[in-house]
Amino acid sequence: MIVNLRAVISFLIATSTLVSGLSLTASKNQRAISGRGFVEPSFLSSNHNAASSGGISMFLGKGSKTAKKISVQTDTTRIGKITVPSIGIGTISWSSDSLTSLESLELQSLVNTACQQNAAFFDTAERYGSKFKTALGLGWGETEMLLKSFIDKEKQPVQIATKFTPSPWRKTPESVVEACQQSCERLGVEKIDLYQLHMPDIVKPLRKFGFAQESLDEIYWEGLAQCYHQGLVSNVGVSNY
Repeated sequence: MIVNLRAVISFLIATSTLVSGLSLTASKNQRAISGRGFVEPSFLSSNHNAASSGGISMFLGKGSKTAKKISVQTDTTRIGKITVPSIGIGTISWSSDSLTSLESLELQSLVNTACQQNAAFFDTAERYGSKFKTALGLGWGETEMLLKSFIDKEKQPVQIATKFTPSPWRKTPESVVEACQQSCERLGVEKIDLYQLHMPDIVKPLRKFGFAQESLDEIYWEGLAQCYHQGLVSNVGVSNY
């Protein structure tokens, strides 16, 4: 599920309502992986906290005796070892304005606003790219690089979740580690906050022609565990399961 951040902010301002306890990142169906086995959702928990230290204060009736101070608290969610805004920013629709370089003034403005408002939690994936290239099966890693170009211009820290894409040519745990290292390089980080499998291993085109193709899910889970133990990621999980 992807939320347009600007639409949400406009809604909150219009209604003076705080969205509390909304998590787009963790759900009861999600599981985290440690070593070779599953860990119950406590690792990817959806505990929501209203952090008053990160709140926003507004004054009504400025300059009069009836002025009131309204404190709007920041809603957060705990995911493994990190605390993130409960509403994250998806990047699946991001695309550069240029065919020859990675740039977008609108998206740069969005990232800047997110950083200023303590909402800098970005969800991306190695498979995301510009609309034209993605339609042709190209553009792998492009959105990760686009995100890096934006956050490099910001002073505030950000949190990033990205995803590994199961593919027929990836058949070992080491292939997951290699993909993770490449994502780290494209994102310009030493460690990814949350690294996930993008989907179950369901892309089996040869099955239609009678060829047996076993699921590689357990191999990919082992790869996630290796990424964690090698210090490439802080947390691991799954998406679209």
